[in-house]
Amino acid sequence: MRFWDTLLISATALLLMACGSTRVLTEVELREKALFDLNATMHALNEELDAVRSQQLLLPKGSPRYLSVGREVALLNEKSSNFALEWEGKQMDLEEARRKEVEAATAVTNAPAISSTDTKKKSTTEPVQTVGDLKLYPFTLTTDADQGTKAVTGEVENTSANAFTDVSVAFNVLDSDGNNVGTVSDQIATLEPGIRWAFKALVLDNAADKAEFLEFKIAGNPGLPLSTPPPPVTPPSDPMIDAEPQPLRFSALMDKAEKGDAVAQFSVGWAYANGKGVQANDRESVKWYRKSAEQNHAKSQLNLGFMYYNGKGVTRDFVLAYSWWDVAASNGFSSAIANLSFVEELMTPEQLSTAKKLSNLLQAEIRQNSSQ
Repeated sequence: MRFWDTLLISATALLLMACGSTRVLTEVELREKALFDLNATMHALNEELDAVRSQQLLLPKGSPRYLSVGREVALLNEKSSNFALEWEGKQMDLEEARRKEVEAATAVTNAPAISSTDTKKKSTTEPVQTVGDLKLYPFTLTTDADQGTKAVTGEVENTSANAFTDVSVAFNVLDSDGNNVGTVSDQIATLEPGIRWAFKALVLDNAADKAEFLEFKIAGNPGLPLSTPPPPVTPPSDPMIDAEPQPLRFSALMDKAEKGDAVAQFSVGWAYANGKGVQANDRESVKWYRKSAEQNHAKSQLNLGFMYYNGKGVTRDFVLAYSWWDVAASNGFSSAIANLSFVEELMTPEQLSTAKKLSNLLQAEIRQNSSQ
């Protein structure tokens, strides 16, 4: 679930409890409260996990105590993963309750649902992308001046006779120079036939200037094949890379990456993250970004931070996201500096302190490796 969605649910649940109303809560409100309670439990677990990790960082590597604390970290990580799965289930329950609430309101008023499209109604707006039975209508990258956030917004329509579950839409986000600065997405638990879903994919990078459609996914399946290919996307490129990795180039890039070339390692990491020239694999992306980042490649440090922030290929970890963004910021990367301010608001003082210590350790290790 995205941060602003979580914040909205939390605020709603707190307001309901503060009012002390004796009325019976609606199904949607009950689901929101259940999600809020689980979020509070997960927050407490994350704080415990951060404290144990901080303790482990201060211990000599390989010592009995270090190994013992490492096992404790592994158990807490497993518990966190189980909670994450439960969270997804409760989120789907909430989406379903909201859908039923809209349907009930529609039946009472004999009017179409606010966020849906009558299946008999023909839109005058043409879709910009059609993938199977899904249609994507014109989308924009908007800025919320009050919240200080950016998001890709638009509508997706299910034109089939069947409902789709776990539908997501993803976009590549580009800066003013056309460089890829990340990937964003939004998800809906159920998309009924004939319904238009108004999506909102939060964008974290302040340098984002425009968005380009990447793919649809249904029920966790790989990206659906495009009926009309999108325009080519230029990756975040180092001065030594003049184009995105192509299928015929990937093996050559991998050869250079395996020989320790930081720029090639960055390109391989980007290729795995975006499925360009190779099957997408977030874990492999993290692996190659890390190799390049440890050689002080600033864009790899930035992207590795994003992988930790979004939990792609790794367990979501604000401490490590902050640490790698801080290392990138030390290299003068403006996007990383902006990201630090954002993620800082999501962290406890203890997490922030740990992240800064870890950043200092990473920078010292990188300097030491560079001098050898």
